[in-house]
Amino acid sequence: MRKVLISLMVASGALFIGSSAFADETVVVPGGPPPAEHHEVTVEHHNDGDCHTKTVHKENDEGDSKTVQKTDCN
Repeated sequence: MRKVLISLMVASGALFIGSSAFADETVVVPGGPPPAEHHEVTVEHHNDGDCHTKTVHKENDEGDSKTVQKTDCN
């Protein structure tokens, strides 16, 4: 029983010492928000009788683009 108690004490001491060696340090650098990305947006409207079409084209600085078209007809 004594050996078991000593073993548990040694193991818990080693765990405490080992866990303190892995403490993380956080450094906060003051500054403003990161610069916003530039998006170029083009909106086109087209009416054809009873239908209205809206086309939105977006492109960012990296050249990625997306076009969405919505048509409503009465």
